[in-house]
Amino acid sequence: MKKVGGIVFFLYALIFMHAQTPYVRTYGISGFTNEGIDIIALPDITYIIAGNRVAPSGYSWAWIFKTDSLGKILWEKYVDEYDLSTVNELRKTRDGNILAIGTALKNNSYFGYVYKFTPTGQILWKYANMANEWNQGVSVCAGKNNYVYATFTSLGTDSLDQDVVFKVLDNTTGQEILSKRVSWHGEQEPTFIDTLSDNTLGCTIVQKDSNGYSSYFIQLSENLDSIFAYHVGNDTIQVYLNGFVIDTLNVINFYGFHQKRNMTETRFLKGKLDLNLGIPFFIFYNDFAYTMNDGVIDKTTNNVYLVGNTTNNFGFGNWDVALFVDTVGGGRCGYYGAIARDWGNAVDLSPDNAVVLLGSTENYFNAVRSILFIKLHKTKLSYNDQNYQHYTPIGNSMASSFTPLVFPNPSTGALFFQAEEEGILFCYNSFGQKIFSQHIFQNLEQIDLTALPNGYYFFVFQTSQKVAHFSVLLQR
Repeated sequence: MKKVGGIVFFLYALIFMHAQTPYVRTYGISGFTNEGIDIIALPDITYIIAGNRVAPSGYSWAWIFKTDSLGKILWEKYVDEYDLSTVNELRKTRDGNILAIGTALKNNSYFGYVYKFTPTGQILWKYANMANEWNQGVSVCAGKNNYVYATFTSLGTDSLDQDVVFKVLDNTTGQEILSKRVSWHGEQEPTFIDTLSDNTLGCTIVQKDSNGYSSYFIQLSENLDSIFAYHVGNDTIQVYLNGFVIDTLNVINFYGFHQKRNMTETRFLKGKLDLNLGIPFFIFYNDFAYTMNDGVIDKTTNNVYLVGNTTNNFGFGNWDVALFVDTVGGGRCGYYGAIARDWGNAVDLSPDNAVVLLGSTENYFNAVRSILFIKLHKTKLSYNDQNYQHYTPIGNSMASSFTPLVFPNPSTGALFFQAEEEGILFCYNSFGQKIFSQHIFQNLEQIDLTALPNGYYFFVFQTSQKVAHFSVLLQR
């Protein structure tokens, strides 16, 4: 019996070591702009990734997919039931599901949306902020009371200023319960919202006017009543708070960037606020030329992991992904990237003692820009760009409203295609390289694949308002 237990433990140890192996992964289609926006690490060492894909024509779609522990795509979804869409953030719910917030275009109107879906990709509900004015979905979080709180940037009703709009949604149904608008002078942009330890809400807001930008942190009740507000920024320094994380001592840890009004480059900043004391303090770094865009707390050590990117790194013009680990009594920095430009947008901690970073890159793959996924050992922060793999999208839609007729599949060389609308069909190989494009009319057309070698090919069919994705196996 002891031998069996030892063998089982050894197998688990092998799996654990394999899962936390540092690597670099990229995702996208050649010729497209693919932007990495957010990442969530799940308990089974799989990852939910959100990004945006922009076609050469300018059309964009929110792209959400799940990978295994080694970064291989397991499933993917597209928010393509609208004319255009982008995603801005992912957040975990307390019932084990995921929230996505972003912006869509339909019938010449821009509006924010919130989706709730399971780790298997099943959509539980959708909410669309169909207000009288254009608005954008920015940040979302799950409360402790079966509520979902979402923030939107909305065009002011009485001027061209931007206002902040808060929405309270039912976590089970997505139905709107409460709405509140915050309207000050100038433009306000919410950057982040989360629940605090006492079940109240915290939100960072950037205020923009003719003099530049500054930031607010506001505390709200469950009913969106104001409790506390703090302003940071003055005539000599501009401050942009991107968000915060709450540590094990219930202290709020801010992150973002600052810029002196006589300088062109931005610099890293961090801050802390104990709500019991009510007095925050900020550290403005002058030697770290980068921004910080996301953060996560390690509850075992109380270390805060912040990710962003360098700006014109060391004067050479290349940008790198920047990781800052804020520890008791100090901090550690890491820079990751290649020759061209890399951006860091999101960070999370993986259960296998790893840190996962998500962003965008103009290196590694023949694309305008690819989604960049970096996995590091949590304590060593080791970077292994020799363990590299690129993945091309599989193709799967969040909406079933647009499904062209494609047959036979597998194909021996002759493929027949029919759609309800006229459009352009793009073909890519398994490496994401564009093979050809063909104009499709509203009739059954034959696609000649006889000159191509056997293998999987990925197709994107784009009309004036819709897009469809599918794959075909060429096998003779």
